[in-house]
Order: sequence, then structure tokens, then C-alpha cells
Amino acid sequence: MKKLKLEEIKLYEAFEHKTTECPVCNLEKNYEEQLMHSILGERVMDLDFYPKIGAEYKFCSTHIEKLNRGSDKLGLAIMLDKIINKKLKDAKKNKVTLKPDQSILNKLFKQNKEVDKETNAELENHCFICSNVKKHNKDMVKVLVDLWIKDSEFKELYKASNGFCNKHHLNILEGSSNIKSSDHRKEFIDITNKIHIDNLERLQKELQWFIKKFDYLNADAPWGTSKDSVQRALQKLLSNY
Repeated sequence: MKKLKLEEIKLYEAFEHKTTECPVCNLEKNYEEQLMHSILGERVMDLDFYPKIGAEYKFCSTHIEKLNRGSDKLGLAIMLDKIINKKLKDAKKNKVTLKPDQSILNKLFKQNKEVDKETNAELENHCFICSNVKKHNKDMVKVLVDLWIKDSEFKELYKASNGFCNKHHLNILEGSSNIKSSDHRKEFIDITNKIHIDNLERLQKELQWFIKKFDYLNADAPWGTSKDSVQRALQKLLSNY
């Protein structure tokens, strides 16, 4: 019996889940959920983590909303209190002072524009959860490529998959740069692109049948696999939307 590392086992399990439109999305979602649970649980009370909330550790609006969907409102309240405390300090430090040659509206407009620009850039590039999820994806793609090279059983599982979302399809192609052999790299890229195209065509046919089902002539025809095709198409296009 072959020995597999923990990350390799997770990949096997993700690819064995035949109904998913993107196995890497499943891995990403599981990691993201575990990370968010950890943040609102033990991390928010951690003496090293807590002081950095709102300063070194920022959170984008998407992940604030995802944290809000969870059941741990206490952890979220503690986190939001820390973020607001940081905002208050910044607001008091940078409060508007009116000069004789500058109107209050111009001063406010200039300051708010600079703050918004800085805030948007920081949240986009330095969200604690986004950064960790991105690193996790990169690590898992490397494991995937290595496993594909050395494990013929996984290679067949890979070929039989439903492909990937657009984001992870590109991530995997980028990861192929780690394949030293040009022949193996070409094979990997060709197979990955074929899987992606074949499954986009398959999904499009399911969507087209979903649309036709709303014609009264097809009312009694079976749905087949098209009934949840809209949700699966969204995952294909938007990843973990």
C-alpha cells in the first residue's frame, strides 16, 4: 500500500468527489472555513494575534461578510471592536483642521479620497484571509503537479475529473512551470486544457437543456443532470463565489 502525505490524501479525496465542478475549489473552501473558524475562536483571544487585528491583520469586505454568516457572533464582535478602535484612533489622529486658504469641503474631499485609496489597496492586497488562502492554493497546486508526475493512479483520477473553475485552471497551468521535463510539462498542459474545454462544453449543454425545459413542449421530459446546472456554472465561472 502506497504512503501518501496528508496534503496528497486531501487531493485524492477532492478528486474522488465526482460531482464537484472544481476539486481545488473544495480544498480552498475547506481551508477557508477552517481558517475563519480559527480566527473567531482561539485566534481572536490569542495575545500575539489580537493586537494586530485592524493594523497588520486586515480583512476585506468579502471575508467580513463571510465571517458574519457564521454562528460565532462573540468572536466577530471582539474582532470588529478591535477594528473600530483602530479606525477611531486613526480618525482622531487625522482629524480635519481648517486653514484660512482651504475650504472645509476641499479638505474633507482630499483627505477622504486619500484614505479610501489607501484602504481599498490595503484590503485588496493584504486581507489576512485572502493572503492565506492564496498561499494555500499555491501550495496545493504544487502538490497536485508533483502527484500527477509520480502517481499514475492520480493521473487517471485527474483525467476523469469535471475540470476546474476558471481561476484554478489558470493557477494549475501556472504551476506546470515546476515540471522540469518539457515533454511531461506539455502533456500536463494539453491534458489540463482538454479537461477544461470538454467540461465547459458539457456544462454548456446542461445549461442549454435547463433553458429548453422551460418550453412547455419539454415540460414532461426528464431534467437529467441539468437541474443544478446554474449553480455549477456559477462555480465554474466564479470559483467559491
